[in-house]
Amino acid sequence: VKVEVDLPENAYGFMVSGSTCLIKVDALPHDTCEGEIIRIHPTINPVSRTVKVTVGLENPEVKLRPGMTARANVIQAAREDVLSVPKSAVIQGEEGYYVFRALDDTVKRVPVEIGIEGDEAFEVRNGLSVGDRVVTRGLTGLRDGMAVKFSAIAPDPSENPPA
Repeated sequence: VKVEVDLPENAYGFMVSGSTCLIKVDALPHDTCEGEIIRIHPTINPVSRTVKVTVGLENPEVKLRPGMTARANVIQAAREDVLSVPKSAVIQGEEGYYVFRALDDTVKRVPVEIGIEGDEAFEVRNGLSVGDRVVTRGLTGLRDGMAVKFSAIAPDPSENPPA
């Protein structure tokens, strides 16, 4: 099956034929289909600022039908076995990105170097170590060294979703 999708203009520089593309069809909300870009159209729509891309998908169970509405995500980069934190833990400040690392009964503001951004998490390339706990909720008004009371312990960082 071929799916034609319009992707944002800023994705144009990252796309190449053969790139993995995840397709989610509105009529099948629990299924995600993986395909690959087989054609990148050469022009950008001047009104919508999008580029048309053709994605090839396998459809062995014939679930995909002509006229279905779909959403596409192109995977620009992926790495395995990386340290990641939920997006809700990361704050962008004037000097870059930072998180609040949870200590015994206080928090410490820690600058972090962000790598790949996933749907739910950021890869952390520098600034944290495996086993560090970070604050993911209640960040408004939080300051370095502030005494806090934790209501729950976050899951092990190795169990975070991939970036």
